[in-house]
Amino acid sequence: MPPDDTSGRRERKKNAVRTALRSSAVRLVGEKGLDAVTIEDITEAADVSLRTFFNYFASKEEALTAPDPERLARLRLELLSRPAQEPALVALREVLVADATELGERRDEWLRQLSVCKRDPRLLVALAGSWTVLERELAAALADRLGSADDDLQAQVAAAVAVGALRVAVRRWRNESSVPLAEVVRAGFDALDDVRHLSRPPARARSSLPAGSRAAGRSRVAARSIAPAPTRTDSRPER
Repeated sequence: MPPDDTSGRRERKKNAVRTALRSSAVRLVGEKGLDAVTIEDITEAADVSLRTFFNYFASKEEALTAPDPERLARLRLELLSRPAQEPALVALREVLVADATELGERRDEWLRQLSVCKRDPRLLVALAGSWTVLERELAAALADRLGSADDDLQAQVAAAVAVGALRVAVRRWRNESSVPLAEVVRAGFDALDDVRHLSRPPARARSSLPAGSRAAGRSRVAARSIAPAPTRTDSRPER
């Protein structure tokens, strides 16, 4: 068997074990609650050993929330393979939209996982940490793409903005089941084009005053700008 086939088979087996462990954890915690489920319960349900569990996860919380290493590695490679002249946020958008297409195909599974995590504050904290891991990995890939240091500010900001748009898209997708996740993610990134306008006063605020008031205001500003400076007078008595 060629080496590539052997490697691919090994990765598929690892993915299958990780999926079985996560699915078992989600099902059991969903039924009994986090405190009532042990790691032994999860391994028994997934038909693997304790040693195997700890090859994949450090805790039951991680089994429920940690991002898949294979997914992170794939996102990194896809980001690095985007055209060199493509802006960072455009590259991130295309990579994450493609990723959302795959995630959307497992909608029920993913939403079940999110629903279980929402019931326990500890899992919500762990889930927030998984978003941080994704952001950090994307920032590192962007820094490599830019040929800059790992702590490159532009890469970190771009990754943070992209993950923020993705999180908002996922929240909306949970409530808009008829719309594919990939479309919601793309719409989230499209909304970023308008965010830069938020630094200016809204047009409605500028146009809410009556025309006469706006004209009077402009007249007062103009008058102040051309009025001569007041003459200083000395009130001290002559000696």
